[in-house]
Amino acid sequence: MVPARTAAEATGDYRTKLSCKVDAVCEALREGKFGMGMVHVKAVDDMGHDKDVEGKLRWIERADEMVGELVERLERGDAGEHEGAKRFALVVTADHSTPVEYGDHSFEPVPFLAANVGVEGEWGSDAATRFDEIECAVKGSLGRFLGSEIPWVMETLTRQ
Repeated sequence: MVPARTAAEATGDYRTKLSCKVDAVCEALREGKFGMGMVHVKAVDDMGHDKDVEGKLRWIERADEMVGELVERLERGDAGEHEGAKRFALVVTADHSTPVEYGDHSFEPVPFLAANVGVEGEWGSDAATRFDEIECAVKGSLGRFLGSEIPWVMETLTRQ
């Protein structure tokens, strides 16, 4: 993992530049010192605490755009030409839910998306058509599972 302080202009608050986080992950993977990168977007959580519906939606959209940028760069080979280049496991999830109605953390399930970037057709798809807590838990192929099972999912995904 790349500490946030090494990602220029990645402040961890509303002023953060998400593209800097993508740069830091690609750079770390390119160096070959890391087998995994993680990007955390704190502003989505902060907007939940602030009970700011429009702000939370805006930050979710920005995070979605950042994931798109990351996938494009990984597929392009921006993370290096080492073994396995252009093939990466990607997980999009949250560490907890922070509904704007409550303004605090809750025990709701969080959505979890896992995919191999750069490999078509290996994992297929499921019946989920939205990326939200209920859709992923009910219609997603992984169903509902404990956070402690995430390492198994990641390991399984990277072996595909």
